[in-house]
Amino acid sequence: MSSEVFVATVATVGPGFQNITEDASQDAGDSPELAGSPIELFTENGFCIVRIADLQSAAVDSMSECHFLVRDPRGKERDVVVSFAETIMAQLQCQKHNSLSDRSLFWPTMAERQLATYLWSHNDSPADGRLVVSYLSGLDLSLAARWID
Repeated sequence: MSSEVFVATVATVGPGFQNITEDASQDAGDSPELAGSPIELFTENGFCIVRIADLQSAAVDSMSECHFLVRDPRGKERDVVVSFAETIMAQLQCQKHNSLSDRSLFWPTMAERQLATYLWSHNDSPADGRLVVSYLSGLDLSLAARWID
């Protein structure tokens, strides 16, 4: 197995994701509006990650919480929330000349990357649907230092 976690990024809507915006108990007019076609990120071991904000325009990611839909290789879907430990947020803000805003695209990008790494290394979603990032690699810190929105 190679060290690369991501094998494909596809701009498509998978049939399994339609249920995220359609609830049988809701009228069609009550469904959240789609923000656009989601990007599906696949891990080498068959997990698929989609940002909830790509599915629902009302969903907003921030430095405190980023929301994802994860589909395992068998097709089972689960919502996962990724957050960053206070120490990580403080470390990132201190090392950067220009602070990362709460709505910076850095947060969901890094959360997605950390979630993909977790799924690849554990071959399962976080048990309680939450992942708290408490460590960033040197590469992650370097990316943060150079991040421009």
